[in-house]
Amino acid sequence: MACTTEPKVEADMTITAPESSSRLIRDEVVISMVDTNLALFTNLFSNEFQDKPDMLFFGAEQQRWTITIPTKDSVRILGGDPMHSFFYELVLQRGDSLQIDIDSLKIRKDKTLNYPIFTLLDSATPSAELNFGYLHYKKNLATKALDFSTQGIGAGRDGDQILQNGILLLDSLNSQKLISTAFYIQTKRKLKRSHAKERIYAARNQQQDLAIEDLNMSLTEEKWAWDQDYLSFLRAVILHQYFSKEKRVKNSKQFDFIANKASFLTPTLRLAILDSYLKSIFFVEKSQFRSYLKKLQAIDTSELFTAKWEALIAEDQAKQDQITLTKGKPDLLTNLIGDPPLRLKEIIAQEKGKIVLVDFWASWCAPCRQEMPAVSELHKEIGTDKLAVIQISIDKKYEAWERAAVMENIHQQEHNYLISNWESSDLYQRYQIKTIPRYLLFDASGKLLEEDAPRPSSAELVALIKMHL
Repeated sequence: MACTTEPKVEADMTITAPESSSRLIRDEVVISMVDTNLALFTNLFSNEFQDKPDMLFFGAEQQRWTITIPTKDSVRILGGDPMHSFFYELVLQRGDSLQIDIDSLKIRKDKTLNYPIFTLLDSATPSAELNFGYLHYKKNLATKALDFSTQGIGAGRDGDQILQNGILLLDSLNSQKLISTAFYIQTKRKLKRSHAKERIYAARNQQQDLAIEDLNMSLTEEKWAWDQDYLSFLRAVILHQYFSKEKRVKNSKQFDFIANKASFLTPTLRLAILDSYLKSIFFVEKSQFRSYLKKLQAIDTSELFTAKWEALIAEDQAKQDQITLTKGKPDLLTNLIGDPPLRLKEIIAQEKGKIVLVDFWASWCAPCRQEMPAVSELHKEIGTDKLAVIQISIDKKYEAWERAAVMENIHQQEHNYLISNWESSDLYQRYQIKTIPRYLLFDASGKLLEEDAPRPSSAELVALIKMHL
């Protein structure tokens, strides 16, 4: 498996982190697998403006069962299988330590799903709250609300029964005092919204009429103006009410409609929805973002929603300024520890007398990230006095590279670099690097030994390096 282009993922989330005065809170989140024989892949979002998830791999293949994620706020992990109505999501606060176990749920004779079960150490959060999705999914399977046995993948979903199962499960857990009252109320509300959205989208797909009032859902709750789940529901209603004949409607078009036409939205909810559209524009219609930010600023005169955007722009500019020196200068590499930008041939010359392994990678490349622990182990096995490792990220965003470098524990290494003009670089053309991960191997005199070396997790690379020591 290799990566060719950066995947596109839209994110729409808000994370807040309540403080605790009862214990020292670390600026990190620690995630561990309980059973080291199991494997898990999950997505990680570190902030609400992160357009693509980081990828976390645990298991024997990666020789990784614990990962520490630096954060001054909180993070969200999520995953699942949409073809089997399987989703999980968990927000972790700064200082949390999470343990993950796996339950293999059999959904067909030939198919099982590995559902993560969460335990938060040093936390008063009830297990039933952390694992409500898992309990609900099992109940849906048991009652055939999800039935994949005969109707094929994606079929056999009874939305009404799923809602009923969720409410019955909540009632049972609440009566046994296994969940808090706040969780009970919030989750019941979320289940009803999810079911309502499902009905709306089904009506849209089938071109059927649906009276919104029949959903028995309030459209005017300004206290939920910062609740992304509620805003998602309102956006579904807007599509149904005002764009029922259109299958695909750009976020910018919906923004303009709500900004310029009367609708059912209250003034605060109108601003909240426009801000939600702006966030989507930020991710998927990037060229339109600045002009739509100005439109929102003209409406949001009190800066109720727009203040955060100016802060984001300033922070993003500060990050980009750190790599300005390499713009338009072929093959210049910059690192995180503040050294002057260098070219690859200059770095290799500095390491004369050592075998040099060059690793081309990116934060969004799953195979690249999977090989990272093997790169570290290889470096230790051969020895830093005999082998130099140069890791070059082709990320387009400084913060994505920085975040991944910290998570992979290479952020303080001298030879951890970013190349900012990758596709126009001489390296890209000279070595025809069309996919990543890609590894170059140079001998102790700087001569190229292999322009497509085996992966670090293979025994072949170890043997090849030892042959030339």
